[in-house]
Amino acid sequence: MVCAIRQLLQSPLLTAAIFITGIGGTFQLGFQISVLNSPSTFIKELVNVTCTERYGLHLPPWQLSIIWSFVVSIFCIGGLMGALMGGRLADKYGRKRCLLWNNLLGMAGAVLMVLSKTAVSFEMIMAARFIYGVNAGIGLTVHCMYLPECSPKKLRSMMGFFVTTFTPFGIFIGQLLAMMRLWGPKVDHSAELDDMRAEAAVSSGLQRKGVMELFRQRSLRWQLATIIWLQTAQQLCGINAVYLYAFDVFRKAGIPPHQLRYAALGTGLCEFSTNVISAMVIERTGKKVLLLWGYFGMATTLTLLTVTLYLQTILWWMSYCSLILVFIAIVFFSSGPAGVTVPLAGELFNQSFKAAAFTINTTINWTGLFLLGMLFPLIVEHLDYLSFIIFLSVCLCTGLFVHFNVPETRNRTVLEIAAEYDRMHSRCRRGPAASEEQKHTPSPTPMDYPVQTTWL
Repeated sequence: MVCAIRQLLQSPLLTAAIFITGIGGTFQLGFQISVLNSPSTFIKELVNVTCTERYGLHLPPWQLSIIWSFVVSIFCIGGLMGALMGGRLADKYGRKRCLLWNNLLGMAGAVLMVLSKTAVSFEMIMAARFIYGVNAGIGLTVHCMYLPECSPKKLRSMMGFFVTTFTPFGIFIGQLLAMMRLWGPKVDHSAELDDMRAEAAVSSGLQRKGVMELFRQRSLRWQLATIIWLQTAQQLCGINAVYLYAFDVFRKAGIPPHQLRYAALGTGLCEFSTNVISAMVIERTGKKVLLLWGYFGMATTLTLLTVTLYLQTILWWMSYCSLILVFIAIVFFSSGPAGVTVPLAGELFNQSFKAAAFTINTTINWTGLFLLGMLFPLIVEHLDYLSFIIFLSVCLCTGLFVHFNVPETRNRTVLEIAAEYDRMHSRCRRGPAASEEQKHTPSPTPMDYPVQTTWL
């Protein structure tokens, strides 16, 4: 951790870029998901006022709930559209330029929000939420591509965590910085440039590949399966259920109702601080270790949480055990899946397929958010705390998938990771005899790949 911090401090402009680009990237996703909780009463009142003044109608509760649900969920529809466009825009116009112009969408959404009350129009809030979604979808995709790409290889995993952790200001300044200036004047960047040249040699003469071309590329099927599985698991790992039950757990633990919001702030602080700590140690531990730690830890914690929630009606002190387990589950999630999943696509695919990979990654993310928002209340209504059994099963299966099928990416280039995937899955593809023969075959180097154009 100390070495990583020291190296980061030696690159002050890279440190600034972390804070500057964050507000236009992944910050928008988290902020827009949670920002409507506080003003929900005022927005519902605006819906009633608009219908009363315009149509002379006073909406019944069920109609108001439908409109409110649409106001919330239209953000995910916009996010899906932004995710589908983000990779292509980043390839066509460049990462920095795409992030810069993307801020105009955020500004447009803010203007609509501000003027909605004056215009007595809840439709302006819907339009703003949709625009915010497009802004967040593009920002999430391009931010995950940009920051790790302009970082030294030794800090690339840390940058992936910072992508999902930090939410600072000043995006316009940060995106005007060049790569060598980001790393600092005394940092030797020749090794990173050699890696880029090796990858460029492999990709020479090849155009950017689309989503369908990535699905048809058999040599990348395990990399593709990795991002699809992990992104789906992040939506189904149960962290949303943990947050949903947190208020009930806090209430049964004796926390007064007027102080529940402070307890909720504690869960947010727990997640943020764990992300920061994990970002500091990821270069030493590696992403695979953090994923295993996160999913196996969550599976164990959710098992215990299911038991304690059941026993709360029998033993009064079980509510305190549930409270502790809520925080432990958040720690496991934020120390692994939260920070590793989205940026991982940037390490598994070369430049030809990177945009398509992020498009698939973020599409699953936004689609999962939308479906989870629609179906999750029904699951909880019918299964109550037993819904954790579904989530812990997902966590357990994901941990096993990572253990047997995903290689470590720490301090490895895209070509080296591809070779490791090939070694891990050669037994399934070629049989035991070929695997024994492969043990005596020298490991491929980046210079071996230019002649193996079928890999792309």
